[in-house]
Amino acid sequence: MRRLTNNTRRTLLEQRPFRDIGDLIVRIPLSRLELGALFLSGACDGLAPLAPANYPFAHEDLLKRLREMPLEMALAGFAPREVRGGQLETYRALVRVRNELAYLDMHPTAHPMSVLREEATRAACIQIADLPARLGEVVRIAAVVAATRRLLTHGGSVMQFVTLEDETGLVEAVLFPGTYAALRDPVTTPGPFLVTGRVHDDYGDVHLVASAVLPFHAQAHPYERPG
Repeated sequence: MRRLTNNTRRTLLEQRPFRDIGDLIVRIPLSRLELGALFLSGACDGLAPLAPANYPFAHEDLLKRLREMPLEMALAGFAPREVRGGQLETYRALVRVRNELAYLDMHPTAHPMSVLREEATRAACIQIADLPARLGEVVRIAAVVAATRRLLTHGGSVMQFVTLEDETGLVEAVLFPGTYAALRDPVTTPGPFLVTGRVHDDYGDVHLVASAVLPFHAQAHPYERPG
């Protein structure tokens, strides 16, 4: 896990299990960064007063209290706040995935596109696994970026190859120089993105020749935090 020192990792393994958050903090000397990593990655979800059902609001609130006041005062009377909102479960899942990637370099609970699949379907997206059946067609997919590289052509123009990933697989998308220039370098973050293009097969290698790239949030609003 990122942010944890080797000594902290070793001590946690030697001292576990812990009764609750108070027991953990009393027995293990943790820096603020380490405490944040343990809370936000979900590693402490089984220690009261934290629980999966109140992620991430209780985790964020308790971290704030622990940074502002002594342990006993921070825990005394602490209760997870009630949060409501139409996007609540989507928000919870996306924040957990984001934090898992930040601290664990993986997303064990869910792929981000599986969380957003219903919304992607409403945006007329198909899954990457379905591309071989759509050769020659113009389709739209919703995916995150697994890898990307830019190449300079002999004429001095830039083209980009982007490996896109959803919960069903990977596909390489090509942005030829004209598209790359017209879209003004559209792939500069991990995404997710809505990518439109024509499906091609190059000797058994299915890929997408992209014609449009749009940030997922520009089409919908899955990241709005509930109040």
